[in-house]
Amino acid sequence: MLEVTVSGSVPASYDRVADVLSPRSVIEFGGTYDVDTVVEDTDGWRVTASSPVIDTDFVVIVKMRPDGYEYRQATEADGPFETVETTITLHETHDSLYAAAHGPDELAEIEAIENGDSTIVVIHSEYTFGGLFAPVIDRLAKKRRKQELERVIYDISAAATETDRSEESESERVNE
Repeated sequence: MLEVTVSGSVPASYDRVADVLSPRSVIEFGGTYDVDTVVEDTDGWRVTASSPVIDTDFVVIVKMRPDGYEYRQATEADGPFETVETTITLHETHDSLYAAAHGPDELAEIEAIENGDSTIVVIHSEYTFGGLFAPVIDRLAKKRRKQELERVIYDISAAATETDRSEESESERVNE
């Protein structure tokens, strides 16, 4: 299995970012997959998704965590990967545990964020396509997987800041 980790700063509060995340959005963000159904069960949520590239539906199990979400493909026979496990973790910019875990370079990036009204989103994914050529295919796909995860952070940021803008506009109308 290969691992990919990406992180980015979202210019919105932790609560705002958490509000735009849902079992549906964590799969749809990034634009790779379309969600057909979301059903809550004892394991979390069973999300049935599809992709224009794959000619089949597949099921992903999504679970809420105290600091974000995690998801995994339901079965090996289902979907694009043999195995995929992904976590989306949110960190308030003043979260000292995040800063301590990621060293001085990322700490400097965190300190540079103005007003503390930003959230660091970290996405970690472990995956394999499986099969005889998995080591080669997995490595070739690593750049694409990283780009997918970066698009997820971009979409989270767009959704969170769009929500901020619409609320600002509404409050301006109320104050007029």
